[in-house]
Amino acid sequence: MSINSVPKWAPAEGVSRLTYTSDHILKCFREGLDRDATYWNCAQYVLLKNKAARQELANLIAQIDTMSVYAKGRIPKEVA
Repeated sequence: MSINSVPKWAPAEGVSRLTYTSDHILKCFREGLDRDATYWNCAQYVLLKNKAARQELANLIAQIDTMSVYAKGRIPKEVA
C-alpha cells in the first residue's frame, strides 16, 4: 500500500474530503517549508514503522518538490 493511498488529515474547513499526504506536502511547500521541515511535519501524522516507509515519504516529498516521479529523497537526520 502506498503511503499516499490513505487519507491522514481531517478535512480543512469548507472541504468535504480528507487531505492526502501529497496534498499536505504541497501545503507545506506553499508555506515555505523546505524538504526536511516538510518531512518532519508529515512524520508526526503518518505511521513510519520502518526505514522503507521513511524512505517512501522522503521520496514522495522529493518527487513533488522536483515534479519528477524518478526523484529520490534523503531521510533527514533528527534534530535534538
